[in-house]
Amino acid sequence: MKTEQELFEEFQLFKLFQQQQSKPNRSLKKKLNKNDAGYGTVYKLSGNRKRGYTIAKYATLGEKAMRKQYQIAYVEDEDIGWKALDILNKELDGIAKSGSFLEYIAQNDGKTTKHFYPVYHILNANFEPNISHNEKIQYVETPTFKDIWEIERDKMIKKEYAKNTLINYQTAFNRFESIHNKQIHTIKLKDIQPIFDEQMHIGSGISKLNNMHTVLSKICKNAIRFEHIEINYADRVEYDPTNHESNEGEAFTEDEIKLLFKDNSLAAQIILIYIYTGMRTQEFTNLTKDNFNINEKYIIGGIKTSNGKKRIIPLHDCIIPFVINLLNVNKNNKYILVNKNGRNGADYYRRNIFKPLMIRLGLNHEAYDTRRTFATISKTNHVNDFARKKIMGHSIGDLTDGVYTSSPLDYLLDEINKIPTFNE
Repeated sequence: MKTEQELFEEFQLFKLFQQQQSKPNRSLKKKLNKNDAGYGTVYKLSGNRKRGYTIAKYATLGEKAMRKQYQIAYVEDEDIGWKALDILNKELDGIAKSGSFLEYIAQNDGKTTKHFYPVYHILNANFEPNISHNEKIQYVETPTFKDIWEIERDKMIKKEYAKNTLINYQTAFNRFESIHNKQIHTIKLKDIQPIFDEQMHIGSGISKLNNMHTVLSKICKNAIRFEHIEINYADRVEYDPTNHESNEGEAFTEDEIKLLFKDNSLAAQIILIYIYTGMRTQEFTNLTKDNFNINEKYIIGGIKTSNGKKRIIPLHDCIIPFVINLLNVNKNNKYILVNKNGRNGADYYRRNIFKPLMIRLGLNHEAYDTRRTFATISKTNHVNDFARKKIMGHSIGDLTDGVYTSSPLDYLLDEINKIPTFNE
């Protein structure tokens, strides 16, 4: 003869079975008593996801023992989420059998997050970590790298990003093919850095690497927001296209440099600034007036690479008048080099300043040739290798105490002015 308690438990399990076979109705949310402390919640996630709703509960986890809300599962429908949460709470109260929540999630094509087991363990004193469940149950700790990218891409499409920008970002994403299908929480810096290293090895330019960096940053920020990861690996990855620069292109000859001095147009002055600083195209277009110290004859600039960021770039005596002129021309603008709409950009420089002058003077060069020219003329005029690498933002090997005989700036100014003016 069964006891009243046993009969009651059988009745509750039968009711639960009936509920699981029926489709959740739209009034379920109202029927559930969600005002109970620790009941949990269901809310919609951003973006266009297959499983667009998350189930969340409060728990105290980690060494800091801070109580916060954790996402424990993803489902396709809000009602399914509330029904699952109701089952979970009954399971935690001992009314429903162990595993009922996971079975319901699996039946409705939902997936758990990495926080489910830790939260369940804390909330259920009878939890057994090694408990086996239905083999059909699918577990996923976080979305994949590709899943998150598709969300971010949809956001950019809705914000009406330029078509070329979207194409460039998609191309950049494709370069992460080796980690596309990895769950984001399993991806570490050791998986990401080799991807950038490979692109540097094949000679990818800074624009391609920057696009990769942007894509990575967007994906990591999304993952951090939804507590899948804690680190933005875009802040830790290192890349420098000058490690393996392309051999294509040629340096300006001495006669061509003299021709630029003779022309003396604003475009010619800007190109001469590039030649005598060795800056990358984008590095210079990113400069604001605050980056210049005319009195001390240097610029603080550089893109985000391992050796190039915020480096001291000395100004050769011959280009100081050109820099002053450029600052005066753009005195009402934030950036040193802008288009008619006040926007800066490397493409604007190439299309509207560099190329037109090359055509007018009958020269055959690409914008990157100014950097090649600096490397060439600094070597031929015996600029110290350490100084040349420091100015260009290249990686530097062992640093000895005997490199500087004066202040770093004075040392770099002395070295840069070994290069002649080439002005007749």
